[in-house]
Parts: sequence; C-alpha cells; structure tokens
Amino acid sequence: MKKLSVFEMKKLNEVLSAISSLSDVSKILRLIVNTAIRVTGSQRSVIMILDKEKQKIRQAAVAAPSREFSYPVKEPKSDDITWRVIKEKKPISIKVKVTDSSVPKSRHLEKGVRTVLGLPLIGQEKVLGSLIISSVSPDAFGKEEVQILSILANQAAIAIEKSELIATLEEAQIKLQNWGKELEEKVKEKTEELKRSQTYLFQSEKLAGIGQLAAGVAHEMRNPLGVIATSLYYLKDILSPQDKSVKRHFEIMNAEIARCQIIINNLLEFSRKSEKEIELVDVNRLLEMSLSLLEKDLLVRDIHLVKEMSNIPKILANMDEMKQVLLNLILNATQSMPKGGELKVKTSRAGKEKIRIKIKDTGVGIRKEDLSEIFNPFFTTKAPGEGTGLGLSLVYSVIESYEGTIQVESKKGKGTSFIIELPIFQEKGRGGK
Repeated sequence: MKKLSVFEMKKLNEVLSAISSLSDVSKILRLIVNTAIRVTGSQRSVIMILDKEKQKIRQAAVAAPSREFSYPVKEPKSDDITWRVIKEKKPISIKVKVTDSSVPKSRHLEKGVRTVLGLPLIGQEKVLGSLIISSVSPDAFGKEEVQILSILANQAAIAIEKSELIATLEEAQIKLQNWGKELEEKVKEKTEELKRSQTYLFQSEKLAGIGQLAAGVAHEMRNPLGVIATSLYYLKDILSPQDKSVKRHFEIMNAEIARCQIIINNLLEFSRKSEKEIELVDVNRLLEMSLSLLEKDLLVRDIHLVKEMSNIPKILANMDEMKQVLLNLILNATQSMPKGGELKVKTSRAGKEKIRIKIKDTGVGIRKEDLSEIFNPFFTTKAPGEGTGLGLSLVYSVIESYEGTIQVESKKGKGTSFIIELPIFQEKGRGGK
C-alpha cells in the first residue's frame, strides 16, 4: 500500500484541476490512467468503454511504466473483472491466483501481477465502462487508494459522458441548421409564386390563396422541428450549464429553433381560419399590456412614449388576435425610429358606434408609391432577413374580420400614423357576430 505524501496529494489536486480544463476526451483519459499509476505505484492502468448496442468493450486508454506491461487488451470474457465491475456497479479487488478466471491469464500471470482492482465508470443514467489497475504487489490497494481511484473513475465518466453528449448536440445542431435552410428555401419559393399572383387578385383572394400554401409549408416543417426542440430540452437537463462549449452549442441551437418557429408561427397565423373565442376586450388595457412588454426596448432605442387614452367602450374580439395587431403596429413604429423619436398612442370614440386607435411615430416614413402595397402579403420595406412581410397583412385581415377599418398616413422622413376603427360592443349585436 503506497502512502501519498503531501507533495503527491498536491500533484493529484493539480491533475484534477487540469482534467476539468481539458476538452479533448482522449487526453483526459490518458491523463487519468497515468495518474492512477503514479498514485498507486501499480504496473498497469486501463480504461475500457462499454458499447451497449454491440455489447462489447473497447480499450480507450492504457498506461504502463514498463514495456513488458504495454500489451493490448483482448476482448474480455463474461466472467472477466471488466464485465463484473460494469454489471455489479461497484469496485472489485481480486488477488490473482493461477486458477482465477476473473483476470486474463496469458499476460498478467506471466508478468507477475498479483492484485487487480476494477472500478466502474458511472454516468448520470448508466455505467459507461471501467478503470482496471494491475499491480505485482499482493497488498496494492488500500482504502485510501480506492478512494483516490474512485475520484479518477468519476472524472473519466464525466469526460466520456460529456464527449457523447457534445457529439449528440453537434449532430442535432447540423440537422437543425439544415432544416432551417430548407424551410427558408421553401418559404422563399412560395413567396415568389405568391408575389407573381398579387397583380391579378383582390385582397381577400390573395389572403386565401397565400394561407393555403403557407399552411402547407409550415405544417410540413413543424413536426421535425418539434422533435429537435424536444431532444434539445432533454439534453439540457443532463448537461452541465457551467461548461462553456456546451453552453455555446445550446445558444446556437436555441437561436436556430427560435428563428424557424417565428417563420412557422407567422405562416400558420396568417393561414388560420378556425373558429376563435370572441370576448369583450378592453382596448386600453390591451395597449397598456403591449406597451409594458416593450418598455425596455423603447428605453434602449431612446423613444419617448406619449399616451392619450380616452374612456372608450369595450369591443367584441379575440384577445390574442387584437394583442397581435397592436404589438405588430407598435413594433413597426419602434423599428422605424433607429435614432430615437416619439411614439404616440391614442384611443378615442369615433362617433356613437366605433372606437378609434391611433399609433403614430416620428420615424423614417413610407414612400408614397409603397402606401398602396403595405397591406399586401409578403410586401416589406425592411432589408432581407429582417421581416417576412406578413405582419401588416395579418393586421389587415384581423381588423377586416371584425368589420373594422385600418388606414395609414405617412410621408417619407416625416413619420407614419396607423388609424384603426372598430365597432363597439352593443348588447343587441351580441349574437350577430
């Protein structure tokens, strides 16, 4: 039994620190088997990794100070200590005898090995392999050695599991990026088809045709994207959030998933014609909620908010649809003021039967020739990649479905105003819509 000095314990701590800083699993495993030799004075140390699918064990790293112990490991038999450690999930120490079948006879006995210690490499949910140390001393491994070697075995398990999970993440990331590119290509193709038909269709016909095509693309891509997102959620639960390389992969994949989901949700929302829950909606309250969501964004963009809310009646509408309408218009306004400005939100009565919502900005404005096109599907004045051109089409479609109107007033460089008028709720009209 080798007693560790203070110096050797210090060196062991340095090794453990080095292990935590390495990312190459092969280097980590080599460092572990070499450290196992140094702290125990043994003649041979091997890490074996289990391939559960093939029910085989392969040698991943080996250390032996002397050449006579540097021989390769043959496929272990079912009663070998390597398998026993994996099956029993606990350290096993064996005193080697000539008749002992638990250790490979051919080389161990020839070289004078008298003690073999095996430790399982246990991951979060499964046994990953084993650490096997061989010594010519019959009393090589005491409690202290077993404790130290257990720490090294644990480090080996962490390294192997981390390597497997990162490989899975990288594979999923590649698949996700490919799905994103394919989705964008399909949307681009459909967009071009739809743009060519805009000249010949009335607004309602455009919306219907586009909706059918958009829904087809979105539904086709939603299922595989959902599988990838679910797999990522599972992997996130079992990975170490402190690991920088793992964190970087998650950030990339989450960004790709979010980008795909935004495109899909926009397409599905645009095409949806199912029955919706109609309720009494307080427009002032909905505006306050929408503005509170963008409070930080307004501050960052240096936009001054002016609110003029009148005491207006409620309307009959779908809460989520109206929230989307208001958010779309407010976001468009803030994005049109890259150097800051003023956003004015005003509500008022428009006669006895309607309310009016006005959202005004002091942004870049809209060219006169574009004003007649802005509610057309996929029309956008934004740079490529900054918008799908579905936002104002959705706004138009929703307002029209409630028998309301939306108008735009704008001059290039002078800002833009969107004015919405919607019928107020009247008791006698409750069953009419």
